[in-house]
Amino acid sequence: ALPISISDSSLGAPREIIELNGEIYCFAWATGIYNLLKTDGSSSNTQLAPYNGSNPNFIGIRNVNLYKDRLYFIGTTNATGEEIWFYDPTTQSLDILKDIYPGPEGKIRDLAVGDSLLYFGADDGVHGLEFWKSDGTPDETEMVADLWPGEESSYPGAFYP
Repeated sequence: ALPISISDSSLGAPREIIELNGEIYCFAWATGIYNLLKTDGSSSNTQLAPYNGSNPNFIGIRNVNLYKDRLYFIGTTNATGEEIWFYDPTTQSLDILKDIYPGPEGKIRDLAVGDSLLYFGADDGVHGLEFWKSDGTPDETEMVADLWPGEESSYPGAFYP
């Protein structure tokens, strides 16, 4: 990963700052997308977080949470819309947890860790925006309940640990 000057005028203010295993991670706007950065707090050791694969080109980032030694967050791209993404510094993976609503229409509302699970609101394109949970794996990412049956949304949100 290349060092990045935190005084570089093309780099936006860091946001969603969180500590993981002694490193500080954040997202910063540069060249029209949000980039995941890693730092020890010094200018000389601030760099793009290393990950395998291509840059997902995030146009929105929010609700970064630490869960099972990974960063989970709501990331928005033109290709996926809003989905739950994760970064694993051990395997250098940066990927979608589960593509809940395939295509650019993905909608996620809030994300929080509580009772050893991730909780969030999501729209799968069938049930509207409803209450979901995950243990951090695609197979165990599922809707808890269709509170308003059918395409109507119950709009769950404001999850707090």
